[in-house]
Amino acid sequence: MTNNDGNSSANATRPHFLNTRTMSATAIAKSILNTSRLHTKPDRTNVIGETSRMRLESMPYSKDGGEESWCHYMAPKSNMTPTGALGIVTVKTDGVIHLVLTVQSRPATRHHTIEFFGGSTEAVTDDSKEPDPEELGLETAGRETEEEGGFKLPRDGDDSGKYRTSQTSGLVCRNPATSTETGYLAIFELSNMDECDQKLGTHEDCQTILIPLDGVVKTLKVFDKEGIMVDSTVMTFAMAYEFGLRIGLLHSHQTSMSRL
Repeated sequence: MTNNDGNSSANATRPHFLNTRTMSATAIAKSILNTSRLHTKPDRTNVIGETSRMRLESMPYSKDGGEESWCHYMAPKSNMTPTGALGIVTVKTDGVIHLVLTVQSRPATRHHTIEFFGGSTEAVTDDSKEPDPEELGLETAGRETEEEGGFKLPRDGDDSGKYRTSQTSGLVCRNPATSTETGYLAIFELSNMDECDQKLGTHEDCQTILIPLDGVVKTLKVFDKEGIMVDSTVMTFAMAYEFGLRIGLLHSHQTSMSRL
């Protein structure tokens, strides 16, 4: 096993399995937090470098008060919670349920990448009110999906005008090993594609693609072989979907979507 700073750890310990069938999730969470053996030292955080949006930081930590190690990670300069959000979109077209995705050119990977729609949260202009993190995240997911995808999402008919979702996550970490970024996930189920103008940044290059959910993993692998990378969250979703089908968990979801 290798830790964050690249050092190998050969200390063997007996595994300890926690099962939510025999313990509540609340009890397990309290047990983990109360018995944590790693101790971070945020008062000694160093800023190694920064850009207009991100900082590269390092922070010492130790296990059981032993020898210190250093964690290196990226931290957004924004103090918003969450720092971003993702929109997962399905649509039924010609009787077939599709996953709707964006293909973006990413200079860092030197590849085009298949991703969910998403982006960073925007600062709230009304300083008199602290934004609700979940509402902020879901608004971000909806806005970024429309701007990158070029299609409209349904909104609630009440005065709130909130985006209508079929499922949402709690606050999640984007890449906990190397980043402090947080976000929300929202699933939007559509019965049609109501087009609108894309609103892309100066350096954004986005194209929208539809992939049938039937055989989605196989299709994503074809894109990978052809030189278009697949974001890990997209592949994780696709594999979990097909696994759920195999063990019969998603039958009711397929039935409900077929009625759209």
